[in-house]
Amino acid sequence: MKGNVDMKGGPVLVLASLNHRLADIAAREDLRHRLELAGLMNGSALGDEVMESVMIDTCNRWELYVRLKNLSHVASMVERLKGVLGPASGPSSVDDGKWVLLQGPEVVRHLNALCVGLDSQMIGETEIFGQVKQAFADACARGTAGPCLHRVFQKAFHVAKYLRSQTSIGKGQVSIGSVSVDLATRVFGDLAPCRVLVVGSGEVGNLAAQSLRLRGVGHLVFTGRNAARVASLAAESGGSVCDFCELESQLWKSDIVISCTSAPGRIITCDMLRENADRRRENPVFLIDLAVPRDIDPDASELDQVFLYNLDDVSSIANENMSVRRAEIAYCREYVDSKARRVWDDLVRRMPDASMG
Repeated sequence: MKGNVDMKGGPVLVLASLNHRLADIAAREDLRHRLELAGLMNGSALGDEVMESVMIDTCNRWELYVRLKNLSHVASMVERLKGVLGPASGPSSVDDGKWVLLQGPEVVRHLNALCVGLDSQMIGETEIFGQVKQAFADACARGTAGPCLHRVFQKAFHVAKYLRSQTSIGKGQVSIGSVSVDLATRVFGDLAPCRVLVVGSGEVGNLAAQSLRLRGVGHLVFTGRNAARVASLAAESGGSVCDFCELESQLWKSDIVISCTSAPGRIITCDMLRENADRRRENPVFLIDLAVPRDIDPDASELDQVFLYNLDDVSSIANENMSVRRAEIAYCREYVDSKARRVWDDLVRRMPDASMG
């Protein structure tokens, strides 16, 4: 947990964040499973002390933004989360928690930085802005985002739009799809003759398919459990469709496999890939697992002629090439901080007594 924050006056604004900075991909898988069991992944187990809430759930983070009725409820919320996630991270070097709790103006500052891409695993990446906007829209539709969070999120969107349009923070290769395709190019060189299998029909799969098509891939095959969505994605990208039950047989035919489903566990096992490797003989297969929980058994990386990268690997490679963005980061952080202070001061004026009690 962060150090104490002066919460005299203003709303009791709290953020619990489980993210890539504190938890690697294996830890995030485990903790997401715990959150599901506790009913917190969908917010169904939030207590009566919560006045407003917005939940953000992506491959790299689970974040719960809440406005509580009064300060006395903060401690009880922390204890509930500790029971699920273990101890929170803090300023002490002995604190090794996998999540962090922020309060008051720190919440506003964090959200601003998140929308800009400063807190992303791939600094400056563009997907997170859309994901935050969708999470806020979902909260509004459920009726859980009230006047406080509405103002905080809308102001963060304004900050992100300004910095993304007026700086180079988002320039360069900073989308998951584009970096994944660049990795494939490192292995195969010319992608035109490659046969690519995209498993999953979500936004990440769509971005990867667009990047592959721009690189000249001529043979794209899509599969997934949502047959209608897979068909739509294939039509948009000029690819073909195979039934999800044919996944195993499609593996040995494919040079590149990009998997990004929302399945609760592994859908591509070592045994499936071992047979695939035997059939392909000396031809390598390149696997990019962009799912959390991971779709592909991580032990597959030990197989001959199998090149496996997960989301953490892709993000690390993306940040190798950020010379253009690095020059902008300091300015963006300063701007984010100044706007956060202004928003918080405004909230204190609008809701002066909300934190008492």
